[in-house]
Amino acid sequence: LSSPSTMCSSHCCALYSLTGILFLLFVYTILSTQPFFVTGIKDVHAAKNNALGAMLLFVGLFLISLAGMFRRGMTGDSNDGSSGVGGGSGRYQGYSRIHANLDYRPDDTLDFQLRSEIQSRGRER
Repeated sequence: LSSPSTMCSSHCCALYSLTGILFLLFVYTILSTQPFFVTGIKDVHAAKNNALGAMLLFVGLFLISLAGMFRRGMTGDSNDGSSGVGGGSGRYQGYSRIHANLDYRPDDTLDFQLRSEIQSRGRER
C-alpha cells in the first residue's frame, strides 16, 4: 500500500542517484586528469577507485529506482488516482481513489450517517 509520502520515493531516489552519479563522475574525472587540484589526498589511485566504486553504487540505485517507477507504471498505481474504482489493473485496484476521494462513501456508511442524522433530528423535536 502506498501513502502520499511514499508515492514519490522512486522519483526522489532516482533524482538523488542521478545527482550522485554526476558529482562522482566529476570527481573521478578531476582525479584522473588533474589530481593536483585536489589537496589532501595521499593515494590518488585509491581515491579514483573509491570514486568509481561509489559512482557504480549510485548507478545501481538509479537502475533500481527506474525499475520501481516502471513497476508502478505497469500496475497503474499513481498519484492522480487514475487507477481506482472502475479503472486500472493494479494489485490494489480501487485503493488509491477510494482513499483520495473524500466524498466517496460506501452505502453502509451513508446509511449509518442518515440514520444518525434522522435520530438526532428526532431528539431535537
